[in-house]
Amino acid sequence: MRKKLHLGLLLTMLVAGGCRKAGTDISDPDPCTGQMNINAGFSITEELVYTETDAAGNYIHQYEYAETDTVYAANTVVFSALTPYCDSLKWYIGAEVLPDRKVRRRSFPENQYTTIRLVVYYKSYAACMPGHRWTDTVEKSFYTVGTLEDIPVSGVYEGYNTDKPDQLFTIQVNDTSANYRGAILDRYGRTGCIQEFPRGNTDEDWNKYNGIAWGGKHFFIGHFNDIDTAVTRNYFGMYGTGALHDGILTIEYRYEDNGYQHFLTGVGRPGLQYVSKTFIGKKIRSY
Repeated sequence: MRKKLHLGLLLTMLVAGGCRKAGTDISDPDPCTGQMNINAGFSITEELVYTETDAAGNYIHQYEYAETDTVYAANTVVFSALTPYCDSLKWYIGAEVLPDRKVRRRSFPENQYTTIRLVVYYKSYAACMPGHRWTDTVEKSFYTVGTLEDIPVSGVYEGYNTDKPDQLFTIQVNDTSANYRGAILDRYGRTGCIQEFPRGNTDEDWNKYNGIAWGGKHFFIGHFNDIDTAVTRNYFGMYGTGALHDGILTIEYRYEDNGYQHFLTGVGRPGLQYVSKTFIGKKIRSY
């Protein structure tokens, strides 16, 4: 009897050994290897578009995108899911339920907050570890400003360029009172302007006609040729972005330090060269 038992154990060990491939682990693989807990997240971005037409009447666009909690009603808002992995998702935007990772919408209720909800699902994680969280929800709100005059970035700022912090100067941001008139107003609409910028500039045409796309707390300075005069609308060939955070305005801009600007301000040297600067200012009053 004892011999039969020993023989049976030996056969069992041989069979088990014969079924195992060399160099493999006989333990069951972990079904949760590589799986991660799910966390919902998304960004709210305002699309700033500066639009011009060329001599043939074709529209030309320049775009800038700024993450924000305050938007101007005329602009498109982009909602982008930040969760890197999920089986599916749902946006709840007003009465809409949408499945895309990125959604573009506009015309939100003015002068009030809008709340956006995102729900993400990761069902493979639930199969891996039953009982663990397999969905997550996040909500964010943003404010929509109804009129151009009321956007928070509007106002008078005192500040400096970072390359010369001891030289303070004042600029007027989005002063619609000095905007287009007559036929110009009919053609381009009311778009606001920045006066006394760059430092030392008092040219009335620039103060009225610089091309800017406005957002709630951000703006984009565009640069196109004027369709009537074939010269740059803002004369300095300026590009720039502005952002307002906690009452501090930062403008990163680049412009041509050319003969025209030298003639206007006496600053810089004649001849074409690009100058990059950063303005930092504090709002000292509203309009």
